[in-house]
Amino acid sequence: MKPYATTNTPLDDKDLWETPQEVVDAVVKRIGMPIVLDVCATTETTKATTFFGPGSVDKDAFSVSWEYAMRSEYIAELNLDYHNIGMAWMNPPYSRGNLARWTQRAKEFAQAGHFISCLVPHASDTTWWQENIEPQASLILLPTKRIRFLRPDGTPGDSPPGPSAICLLTPWGGPAVYERLEI
Repeated sequence: MKPYATTNTPLDDKDLWETPQEVVDAVVKRIGMPIVLDVCATTETTKATTFFGPGSVDKDAFSVSWEYAMRSEYIAELNLDYHNIGMAWMNPPYSRGNLARWTQRAKEFAQAGHFISCLVPHASDTTWWQENIEPQASLILLPTKRIRFLRPDGTPGDSPPGPSAICLLTPWGGPAVYERLEI
């Protein structure tokens, strides 16, 4: 299978791009749940107090329980019952092979009773989309313009080579409702 798209981004920076805050704010407003766990972040890019990645206690999101982190976040930060109160956020690395792995884990997380918003390429013709996004997404938000992700130094990048989608994976899954997201 061919990669999603080609890029001129240096290999060292390829998977470190940040989601602009206005995109995150629009998603939170539309869905109506706060982000309480960022499963793919660094200290500089996280969208939640609790996150996995460089700079966090748990650097490898695949070696820890996302479910436990959600419960811990609610108990510590919100002092609320953790079910159905907040969501996790995921803007996974887009480099070859990563999207299948990350979306599979997000699907399993949703099937375990949680909500997770996944910012991914809108690539419905790919196996990872058909196996992981389609069956578990209840809502797919299509931004009204291309998202200009932030480079590792914080400056906006060029327009990406393809469209993005923000997919809300839920315990009950699809079929998904598609909506435009004004950003």
